[in-house]
Amino acid sequence: GSCFHLFKQTDGNTIHSRAFEGLQLEDADELCSFQHYRRPQQDWNTNLMSRTDYNYAIDFLDTIDKDLPSDCWTAQLVEGDRAIVLRSLHWPGFSFFHHLTTPDHGFVYIGAGQRNLDIPFMTQIFMPLVEEVPSIRQSLAEGAKTSKEQTTEDNMKPVEDELATETSSEIVTT
Repeated sequence: GSCFHLFKQTDGNTIHSRAFEGLQLEDADELCSFQHYRRPQQDWNTNLMSRTDYNYAIDFLDTIDKDLPSDCWTAQLVEGDRAIVLRSLHWPGFSFFHHLTTPDHGFVYIGAGQRNLDIPFMTQIFMPLVEEVPSIRQSLAEGAKTSKEQTTEDNMKPVEDELATETSSEIVTT
């Protein structure tokens, strides 16, 4: 069956496609299978040149895989991989759902109507930088493990307790 719910006629009118039978699991896994339900923001020539299998009747809307930043949509398979839920990070509160292999789909927006401008700080853009620096918890855990292994011979008191006592006496208040 067809992967697209809307069909553009030669006179420019858009109608619901009767051939839409829903997405298969392998198609639902790709963001290019989902389109914005709005007037296209990209020129039709741009859409035409971006795909070798472009079909003007069904490919006239912008696909969500072209949104910037590239990680601004989350996708989650639910109901034992029988449905997919997409959520927009641009518009918190916007969700789209589709029951795979059926024409059943819909969307809901429950939000404040404010666009989220912090997406670059929420997505994978900064993950390589974060992964290079060991986490604080990891550093503390490794330090605690080393400290517990090093004990004084007189009272078997962990070295980390001695360091905590020394550090607390150096705190200056104003």
